[in-house]
Amino acid sequence: MRNFVHLMEATVLMGLLQPAPETYELFDDIMLLSEGYMVYQGPRGKVLEFFESLGFKLPPRKGVADFLQEVTSKKDQAQYWADPSKPYMFIPVSEMAIAFKNSRFGKSLESTLVNHIINLKAILQLCPKRNMLHQDGSF
Repeated sequence: MRNFVHLMEATVLMGLLQPAPETYELFDDIMLLSEGYMVYQGPRGKVLEFFESLGFKLPPRKGVADFLQEVTSKKDQAQYWADPSKPYMFIPVSEMAIAFKNSRFGKSLESTLVNHIINLKAILQLCPKRNMLHQDGSF
């Protein structure tokens, strides 16, 4: 699948719950959703950096996918706390989502989306008749 995606310049959106480490390593980007919030979206290789910025660390011999599932859970989160400068306090998913939005990863995603919107508007301006059709809700 990875070869297909790269050769065809395609995007595949797939939902997996705690995939095996070998499967997880095949992904380029990760989108972590929890309780209706986007907690992280970006390169697979940077997801741990984001959670470390919040004070959490992946312990040895723990799979990243398992860590991502559990670090957002009230029941499991405390075991991953690794910031000795602060006592552990539960961080709700809603706060993680805000931290993501304000992080360099969230700002990069926002910038990318804004650029795509600007490009789409430019394309629509080149096709005024099509643009008019969209503005009145018809196709």
